[in-house]
Amino acid sequence: MRISTAAELEARLRSIRDTPGDEDQFAAEARALGRDLGVRIGCDSLLQLALAGLTRVGARDRPEAGPHAVFSGRSVVLAPAPATRWGEADAGDLLSALLGAVEAAVPAIDVQGELRSTYVAVLARPDVRAALGDDRPVDLHALAALVAERAAAGFRVPATLELDVEVGLFDWLGEMRGGPFPAYFLPEVLDRRDLRLSLRGERVGAAAARLCEVPVSGLLPFEGPDDAVVDPSLSLDQLVQSAEALSRTSEGWSARRRGLLDPLAADEFGERPWVMSGRALRWLVDRGVPVGPLRLGRVDEHVKSVIEMLDRGEDTDPVGAHLNVVVGQAEDGVHLPLAEELALLAWLLDVHDEYVDLEAFLDIRSRGLRGEFG
Repeated sequence: MRISTAAELEARLRSIRDTPGDEDQFAAEARALGRDLGVRIGCDSLLQLALAGLTRVGARDRPEAGPHAVFSGRSVVLAPAPATRWGEADAGDLLSALLGAVEAAVPAIDVQGELRSTYVAVLARPDVRAALGDDRPVDLHALAALVAERAAAGFRVPATLELDVEVGLFDWLGEMRGGPFPAYFLPEVLDRRDLRLSLRGERVGAAAARLCEVPVSGLLPFEGPDDAVVDPSLSLDQLVQSAEALSRTSEGWSARRRGLLDPLAADEFGERPWVMSGRALRWLVDRGVPVGPLRLGRVDEHVKSVIEMLDRGEDTDPVGAHLNVVVGQAEDGVHLPLAEELALLAWLLDVHDEYVDLEAFLDIRSRGLRGEFG
């Protein structure tokens, strides 16, 4: 059915928003919408489609571990270690401090760097630290490593902590708690690593129950039949506060902070991609797009890559640059969910006052992801 009025477009978007379904179904509905649109659309309509995909109704049942999923890391359960305190900072301040500390102590780049950041984000959660009491560091490590790998896999990123990175994280965890762990803790960590890798095909709840001595299912940031990642939204104030904390030691975050606070902030030499990342985050949050820690990282990486491509003057338009980055990231194993991608494209259209043929865009995108262009 051809769509020719705003009311007809709103009705279709409402149907998309209210229909349960996975990523593939949303993509099919977006393609059908593109075929039925008789005109190119701008940022407002594209953003509404993105929000329909981001907020669509789906299953919300937390995965259960099952009756046979019990701890099997070792036959001998470790005694709790002496608890230490990491201070009284709130989760946001603690996360900023821990991220700064781990980057200096445990080198990791690309996907390993993302895994490291998610690992640390688990440690910064008050509910995790309260439940494990900091006195079960091997459980704490096993939970954080499992969540890091499963969160990345939820976005179709090949995700296994490299052995040296994982050992480095556990050693770093010991130093953050006041000193190295007993020597016999490391073999336990490595045994549970082997078990975790053998359980990659199991539901995350079942894997967690077999990896940790104490129940941790209520701490898993996953839900739904496909173990979808829960990425709690950050408010604008929280984003700004985190940017302020990180900008003390990072020039990139200082530039992002300027973009967050001022849409017209000047671009100092070499800092434009980071400033534009901050602007994009502000634009998305102001328009109701949920941005949590995981999405923030993907938005940042995508925006910086697009802006760098456009600034190189490689004779491509904004939509073409967006598609090139999406396809390039997919070749590297990084998948940007379509609804999230459309929200970023809406921002780019707004910046450049452009319009897009949705049907042609989705066709080129699909062909690019299938590898038809090179």
